Amino acid sequence: MTIPDGKGLAMNTVLNLAGLFVPMLAALVGLPVLLAHLGLERFGVLALAYVLVGYLGLFDAGLGRALTQLLARRRGEGRVDDAAPLVWTYLWSVTGAGLVAGTLLAVTSPWLVRDVLRLSEALEGEVVRSFVVLAVALPFSLSTPGLRGCLEAFDRFDLVAAVRVPSGIALALGPVAILPLTTSLVWIMGVVVGVRSATWAIHLAQCRLVVPALSAVHRPRAEHLRPLVRFAGWITVSNLVAPLMAHFDRFVIGSLVSVAAVATYATPYDVVTKLTILPVALTGVLFPAFATWPASRVSQAAPLYFTSLRYTLFFMVIPVAVVVAIAHPALALWLGRSFADDAAVVLQVLAVGVLLNGLAQIPSGLLQGIGRPRDTTLLLLAEFPFYLVALLVAVPRGGIVAAAAVWTARVAVDALVLLVLAGHRLGTGWLSQELAAILCWSAAAVLGLVVLAALPSTTTVVLPSLVALGGTFTALAWGGLLTSSERTTLTRWRTRA
Repeated sequence: MTIPDGKGLAMNTVLNLAGLFVPMLAALVGLPVLLAHLGLERFGVLALAYVLVGYLGLFDAGLGRALTQLLARRRGEGRVDDAAPLVWTYLWSVTGAGLVAGTLLAVTSPWLVRDVLRLSEALEGEVVRSFVVLAVALPFSLSTPGLRGCLEAFDRFDLVAAVRVPSGIALALGPVAILPLTTSLVWIMGVVVGVRSATWAIHLAQCRLVVPALSAVHRPRAEHLRPLVRFAGWITVSNLVAPLMAHFDRFVIGSLVSVAAVATYATPYDVVTKLTILPVALTGVLFPAFATWPASRVSQAAPLYFTSLRYTLFFMVIPVAVVVAIAHPALALWLGRSFADDAAVVLQVLAVGVLLNGLAQIPSGLLQGIGRPRDTTLLLLAEFPFYLVALLVAVPRGGIVAAAAVWTARVAVDALVLLVLAGHRLGTGWLSQELAAILCWSAAAVLGLVVLAALPSTTTVVLPSLVALGGTFTALAWGGLLTSSERTTLTRWRTRA
């Protein structure tokens, strides 16, 4: 049985962070340039195209995540003989779904452009053609996550990062590179299709290096499709509900407050949720690592699980505290004082939720990794009606601040239930001593953030308070939250850096 060690997991997390962070920076550079050259209407169509690709990703039906889990489980149990037939069964299935999704997009493009988007007549033909070009990329876009998951299951995050970083940069800056030649969306979509297709081909070649048996094409097999579908079914339900949970608050605000209030709420939300990049990168590494433990030995994953929780909490508190402390002056500098007056409190409330949501990523990854996606999906379904009712009751009374508070309350409950449930599945009990300590430290962090948010937003108050509270938490957490071995590990990393 091959279980990744702590050093390997740390390096994989760094590679995952690079794969997420570098393309994000490239997008920050490229988007203003695209907006300036394309104009609002063309740029809006481009943004919508990316959203469409994201939602059509539901045709993957969770099979990519299922493939990663099954391959990692087989690797952990030392039986990888059927890895190639499993991967090819996935590829045939998802590629077929991608062809269906692409055909659907191509056929409905005239209706979308004419009756839904209602674009100017001068743009209609160009946008229809660009959507048709984009449809060509869907089979590649849908199956690329599974190929990437195959590499992750075999602990080859180096190969993943080697493609994800340049392909992410190419997706962000490739369209910018052709702007001196043309502003046509058809050619821009052509660049996107080219990058996505090349990414797919390179990942397939990498998978063949890792699993040489993939060089021989295998026909899809029912015995391999069944476990994929069984695991993916719960992921699919979760993928359907999660976007509704993520965006329903904006529809409630738009209908019960105003459309302008949506922008005031969505802007700080979109900014502060970027802080989850660390737990997202870490969970991407932990998911296949957790899956390598056989069901009979899953309790052995407990040390890695609790270490991940402690590190996540330790490293997220200070960035979140900085956001809470500088919320008003930062927003005022960026978008103006009047916007900051309306959005600063929203940003602070959401930041508290982001800390708890980041913590929840770890037990969620554990439960899915050990083959319990049903747990996370059922929890999401149970939360959904209560969340909707809470929004409908709170928003008319408290506006966007109430919406932020409801969201934060939901993710707090979500984190608590996931933490307790994950401990039970690991066999450490519903409330172990380690979990109780993490919950206490989380409560202390939240209390400190609330105090920080309540202070006046003047520089003479904010900066000393941030240093005092942040320094106190870091010092106490260093000695009380982290174990001696974790402190030793961090000290070694800092020395090497």
